[in-house]
Amino acid sequence: MTAGRASSPAGDAAALVALLPALGRLMGEAIQAGAEAERLTVAQYRFLAHLAQCDRMSGELARCLGITPSSVTTTVDVLVQRGFAERRGAPGDRRYIRVRATGCGRAVLAAAQARMLARAEEIMGRLPDAARQRLADGLGALATALTRDEPGPDGRPDEGESDD
Repeated sequence: MTAGRASSPAGDAAALVALLPALGRLMGEAIQAGAEAERLTVAQYRFLAHLAQCDRMSGELARCLGITPSSVTTTVDVLVQRGFAERRGAPGDRRYIRVRATGCGRAVLAAAQARMLARAEEIMGRLPDAARQRLADGLGALATALTRDEPGPDGRPDEGESDD
């Protein structure tokens, strides 16, 4: 929304979509800015962010990330090879393999997040206080709306409580 213009869902959605390439570039630059040994692709970053929350089976990763199982296998292979993730048999049933972030993977993820945070703080610091507060309020509402669409443990969208 531009100052002085009325907000509408369609207009606000278009503005959000228009920002995605710049936000993606910011994310990619921050992830790639690390030392060679800790550089991640955006896909690897997304995987580690999910794995840092909890161990997951490949099918769960595919659902959470909205990608194919073969893409999961390829990316997990690279993360395992680099020492950022490991595969483990599920207790009681070795047919189920869970993927988990290693300590090294968590450290690389934290470093990438710190670089993104520093860059985002720099950009947010350019905004006037009132605009930054409105943005923070809007981002909180957007995060809540997005959480409702995330798959829960059963693979269906979360039926989180609404503020409405």
